[in-house]
Amino acid sequence: MRNTNERYDMIPDDDMLHWTNEILQLFSDFLDSANYHKDVKYAVSTYDLIDVVTRVDRRVAYYSYFHEGMAINELKEAGLYAYWILRFRPFKIIDKRYADYPNAYTINESFALYIILSALYYVKQRGLVGTRQEQNAFHKKLLYTFRFRHISLASMMLLAESI
Repeated sequence: MRNTNERYDMIPDDDMLHWTNEILQLFSDFLDSANYHKDVKYAVSTYDLIDVVTRVDRRVAYYSYFHEGMAINELKEAGLYAYWILRFRPFKIIDKRYADYPNAYTINESFALYIILSALYYVKQRGLVGTRQEQNAFHKKLLYTFRFRHISLASMMLLAESI
């Protein structure tokens, strides 16, 4: 097992490839659920995506080491991914069809929200509580916060866990 002592051991290349592919698949699922065309053109900064995975892994290792082998829960890990995606913004819609589409410019914020909600659904095995109108208002406020306000790493983890 990696990272059982105070020195961080980097993710092996095969594992890094696996995790980046998992994020790319999740992003593809997100695009499908957000009603983008099947052939939408987008760009991904591979270096930023690797940095996202590495920083999440470091935090998970830190948590495990300083909490005596405890594993971080799925919601906190989703919060970590959301936080680093918001910070590095590795995704960009480059399709000309979406040049005037406002949601194309907030693709990273929308994807971060998708990650948190997916983790919530996975853990809770149900959707958000409340009416559709309440959910939409909540989503809009959260997207605005992701886009224009600074959220600390700890806050993002707590947000993901508390939703």
